[in-house]
Amino acid sequence: MDMKCLRCLESWDISYIREDILPDVGPCNLWKAAAKAPKPTHSRGFTFSAPGPYIESCPACPPVVDDSVKDESAIIRAIADLMGDDIDGFCSEIEDMEALGMFSEE
Repeated sequence: MDMKCLRCLESWDISYIREDILPDVGPCNLWKAAAKAPKPTHSRGFTFSAPGPYIESCPACPPVVDDSVKDESAIIRAIADLMGDDIDGFCSEIEDMEALGMFSEE
């Protein structure tokens, strides 16, 4: 299952994000900490926002985002707001919308 960057719409495997980018480090679970952080969390070129955590920006983001992705990004951001901290539900909704052809092909 993939998560999308809310800025550039790049898809990232949720397992990669959970295990490599926001891993459990000793007593600190970075995934849960990022989901509750009042400010954006930064890790390895990614910026995450709460609740979620959702990918606000990623290493694939261009310096200036193309206008063609702004509408899709707004839709995905609205779904993220509705889903709250339900990351699996968010990813599932996005995959369903892609399967129905609601988003342009990458």
